[in-house]
Amino acid sequence: MADITVSYFHPVAGSPGEVLWEEGHASHMGANSITTMPPLQPHVHAWVGFVDTAPASIQAVSFSPALKRVHGLLSYTRPQYRGLGVYKAMQIAYEEALLGAGYEEIWSNIVAGSGADVMRLVLEKRGGVLAQYVYRRPLVKG
Repeated sequence: MADITVSYFHPVAGSPGEVLWEEGHASHMGANSITTMPPLQPHVHAWVGFVDTAPASIQAVSFSPALKRVHGLLSYTRPQYRGLGVYKAMQIAYEEALLGAGYEEIWSNIVAGSGADVMRLVLEKRGGVLAQYVYRRPLVKG
């Protein structure tokens, strides 16, 4: 059985999350896409899931403290680690940290790309509601 751990990184540049950010960006956008994500910025925070010490998954966010809201910027799991529970472990860790910091809601854009249908299902299962192309959902513990 795989050993799954989760670590928080800020800044993301120079961390294991940076490579996952680049891979996730390429995976979500695709070669023919006209949609782009901003380059990795200093305000981005990330939780990285590791499988047996290998970086496997990332959840990158930015914060809106005045609104008690978090913006999900990128959710990505490397294909070889999908189905092992690494994203679920990471989601529990980052949501508990955000709840503990006083945040109540996460907003996520879903773009076409590998895993988009799965992400919709995950967000809806955890209470996400589509509102004007953005999934809004309450942060939940556990």
